[in-house]
Amino acid sequence: MSAIYFKSFGGNELTTTTYNPNAGKRTICQTLDQVLSTKVIKPNTTHSKLPNRLCVSLITQGFQGSYRPEGVIFSTTQKPNYCSPFDLMALTDGTTFTSSDFNSSFLKGSERFVFSDPTQMRSYFPNSDCSIKALNEFRRLNGLGEIKYEEMKYNEFCFNNKVEIVPIAVVGTSQGIKDLSEKYGLLVYGSVKEYLSNSSEGGD
Repeated sequence: MSAIYFKSFGGNELTTTTYNPNAGKRTICQTLDQVLSTKVIKPNTTHSKLPNRLCVSLITQGFQGSYRPEGVIFSTTQKPNYCSPFDLMALTDGTTFTSSDFNSSFLKGSERFVFSDPTQMRSYFPNSDCSIKALNEFRRLNGLGEIKYEEMKYNEFCFNNKVEIVPIAVVGTSQGIKDLSEKYGLLVYGSVKEYLSNSSEGGD
């Protein structure tokens, strides 16, 4: 059975990037154009304690935000390796919640927020409000600052291998997104929230 996800792309060129800890910089992994052409998304996110992974968000009414505002909505039958009701890096002592915190350490007890089954995750954390509330309580116990609710209204599903996709729509307002919409014959939405409001998918 397929599920529907959102993958964000950044910058004017709409790319995913991979952080090289030795060089201390990022290199382009894929462009959105390449993804739509090949219908494959590669793992691009790095961390010293984890295999390289592809991070996406499951489309669901309880989580209507996104890591970045532009990207692609797609379906796949491949199963994620694990998931979290918010950005996984919020469970570390890092400060940027990006791969730049390559050597950050996961907080003791953080495994209770990581799930192998999305149904189980949503039984504990059905929406971003309750998940961020629990996260902030956990971070306070570890002497860390709170996460602003409006900044992390997305979940994170991680794949350790490349994912074959069926593109459904592109998301964003830039000319680059509009051009890709026309090139590949895809609908375009201003946000994940807009897609949810116009679709029967992702209902809770």
